Amino acid sequence: MGAIVTRHGHLNQSQPATPYALVALDLLRSYLHDSLHYGAFREYVIHNARIFRARYGINRREPGGSPYSPLDRPDAESTRNLGIITEGATDREARIVARHTAKALGLREPSDGSERVMFRDTIGRLSDADRDFLAGLPSPDDFRRADIERYIAAMAAYHRQVSARYATFLGEIGGIESEELHVLIVAATVSGNAAELNRWLDLRHGTGAFERLFRRPK
Repeated sequence: MGAIVTRHGHLNQSQPATPYALVALDLLRSYLHDSLHYGAFREYVIHNARIFRARYGINRREPGGSPYSPLDRPDAESTRNLGIITEGATDREARIVARHTAKALGLREPSDGSERVMFRDTIGRLSDADRDFLAGLPSPDDFRRADIERYIAAMAAYHRQVSARYATFLGEIGGIESEELHVLIVAATVSGNAAELNRWLDLRHGTGAFERLFRRPK
C-alpha cells in the first residue's frame, strides 16, 4: 500500500496552504482506515456458477446474493445498515489512533477556522458548533473547483452519511457501553468471528438480537 503526501493550495507558494502536520495526521488516519478495510475478514461462495462475496467483516449477504441489511433513508440520523456500521467503525478506530498520535506529538489545534475543523474531524473531536456548521454545508457536487471549500463540503457529507449515523447507532444500541460495543464491532470485522458481539447483543437486547436489529424484512 502506497501513499503520497500532498497539500491544498498552490504548490509554488513558499509556505504551504495547509500545515504539513495536519496533512500528515490526516494521511495517518486515512492509512489506518484503509488498512482496517484491507484486513477485514472476507468469505466468498459459489452460487449458480458465480463467485460472490458472502461476508465482509460483520456485513453479509443472503444466500442468493441480496443484501442482508436495509439501506438507510437519505435523511436518516441513525443506521442499521451493516455497510455503514463497518465503515463508521473502521473510521472511528482510525480517528482514535490519530487522536492519540496528535496528543503524543503535542500537536495543537490550528488557529485558522477551516483547518481547526479539519483537525478536529481527523481526531474525531468535532464540537457541537462544528457539527452544526458541517450540517449546513451544501453537497460537494455543488462546487466546481477542487479547492478547500469543496474538501470541507465532502468532509461534511461523509460526517452526515457515516460518522454521525454510526455515533447515533452506538448510543441507541450501546448506551453507556457504546465504546465497548465499538471495540467488539472492530474485532469482529477483522477476525470474522462475531460470537462475542452476538453474545453482547443478546444479553442486552434479547436472544437473536443481531438478526432483529440488522436483517431487512423479507
